[in-house]
Amino acid sequence: MKKPSRYVFLTTGLPFHHNHRRVCYEVSFLDGWRCTCPHHVKRHVDCKHITAVQKTVIDIRELESIQFEITKPEPTCSNNECRSTDCRYYDERKRKDGGVSVRYRCNKCKKRFTYRPGFLGRHYPDSVITDSINDVMGGKSCATAARDATRRINPSTEQGAPNQSTVWRWLKCARDATSKILQRIPVPTSGKWSTDEHYYSSKGKGMYEYGVMDMESRLMLSCDTSHKKLDYDATNLFKDAVSVAANVPAMLTSDKLRGFKKGFDAVIRSSWRKTFSGPIHNQSAGIRKIKTHNNRFERYNGTTKDRTKTARGFNSVDPPLLGLFITYYNFLRPHLSLNKKTPAEKIGIRITGHDKWATLLTFCATYCHI
Repeated sequence: MKKPSRYVFLTTGLPFHHNHRRVCYEVSFLDGWRCTCPHHVKRHVDCKHITAVQKTVIDIRELESIQFEITKPEPTCSNNECRSTDCRYYDERKRKDGGVSVRYRCNKCKKRFTYRPGFLGRHYPDSVITDSINDVMGGKSCATAARDATRRINPSTEQGAPNQSTVWRWLKCARDATSKILQRIPVPTSGKWSTDEHYYSSKGKGMYEYGVMDMESRLMLSCDTSHKKLDYDATNLFKDAVSVAANVPAMLTSDKLRGFKKGFDAVIRSSWRKTFSGPIHNQSAGIRKIKTHNNRFERYNGTTKDRTKTARGFNSVDPPLLGLFITYYNFLRPHLSLNKKTPAEKIGIRITGHDKWATLLTFCATYCHI
């Protein structure tokens, strides 16, 4: 994606001493809004000149708008020497679980194959697997999701009911398949990012999840887990976020943790274009502060804790439920403050199809190569 060109607007305003004549301030946009007025230069917040330009002259969302649809790919021949997409429908076969497998035939090598990426080798219908994953992400336990999946299976078949360990394996496979999806699609972000951490327990020990969020779309760009807090270095965390995003932020909001300062200086400040004085790092974020706060990331921490605090199975350093919940939060969970849109839909990424979990897993199994 091409970076937006520089937009410059001239506005008038009064200086601090009103007995002086009017002065002219320059409002510009390049990976973030900048103004030459003292209010923006000293406090590093959006002044009235930037707000006036955003509302009356140009809409920032039009500068960063991009449309990308995640759809189910076309059938591809399973022959490794062929891999042709010139295939046609052949027939259907009923499985023991009561589902139907659609077979295709390659017009090039004449091979017949079943196209089921993301679910190949599974002994249950695709709808049962995706419904179970969606139930667990919505707040149910693996045992409850397994009991609900039993009701969806046709009792006339010989397929047995799944147990909670089977649902847990489905979660692990879905986490591994969707972990690299942000690196395969364009992710336009705004000029403001936020970073924070929250605590959870794993194997009876304290763990911290660190993340980077886009302030405008609430999209989680990267996440990392560690046992450390005071000695944590956020360099790798910010490297993953910069590699995913299409642009570098002009402002980063965080608390006074020293690891965030190390990562900001090593990654964001070094990769910034030297057009302006450099990116801004607000390290004094607090809940009670009006101008400099990190409330949007704190809201994400509360949403994550509502799901992970009552969940079991955190017996590893990187739990599958925690990593999969980030994908669920970005692509499938509607956000009330975004007019019931997902963060991915806010930046122009849309998942097609009735079963969005099936579309997402099929897309990741085909293009992400996990």
